Amino acid sequence: AEPGHERERTLQNRHRNGDLYPTHQLGPIAKLLRINRGNRFLTLTSTVCKSRGLQDYARRTDGRELAFNKGDVVTTVITCSGGETIVLTHCVSLPRPYSRCARVQGTRGLWLEEANGIYIDGVSREEEVLDQDGFPYPVYHWDPVDKYYEKYDHPIWRNYHSGTIGGHGGMDYLVLSAFFDAVRNRTETPVDVYDCAAWMAVTCLSEQSIALGGHPVAFPDCNRSRGGIRIAEV
Repeated sequence: AEPGHERERTLQNRHRNGDLYPTHQLGPIAKLLRINRGNRFLTLTSTVCKSRGLQDYARRTDGRELAFNKGDVVTTVITCSGGETIVLTHCVSLPRPYSRCARVQGTRGLWLEEANGIYIDGVSREEEVLDQDGFPYPVYHWDPVDKYYEKYDHPIWRNYHSGTIGGHGGMDYLVLSAFFDAVRNRTETPVDVYDCAAWMAVTCLSEQSIALGGHPVAFPDCNRSRGGIRIAEV
């Protein structure tokens, strides 16, 4: 197709260079860290590797030589006012099995999507083994995530597992229901305009950081917060 008729994603990847789709990873992490609800993003740094994957794909499938500005892998590190760091990896142009490579690590534990496991210090199994020279060293073992569902699973997920159907494996129904319930009950929506502004700011800020050679850039305080707590308009 001529450039004027290219699909939206193709145009984005041809002419921009940054994390063009941060929300899939960032939304759940922002909820865990209570972003805009007592915590907020402070700064961002982004780096990117060379662009090869999309050019190679276009050459092999259509025989066309197309230039793409976006690098194959964009790595973004976000600092938060609560002292946490978030690492985002954006890669949609290289072949790989599907995985979000999600990881949440705190003071006494770790959850890793790739392992489908949880490790909690003092709870998960560990043992002492001997190396080839006879010196002992500890070996730590994952607990399967399923082990914790019965005690800790959220009521929404319990109901979901009992037979919710719909788009995206039932997820569309759950999300829309949460918004409808917020309207009915006049309560806070699960995602609001401040969340959208904070999450999508990553795209523009990552472009700026990459253009500056990975230099840190500051997040705008879209909700005029004090420590991430919203201030009502007067």
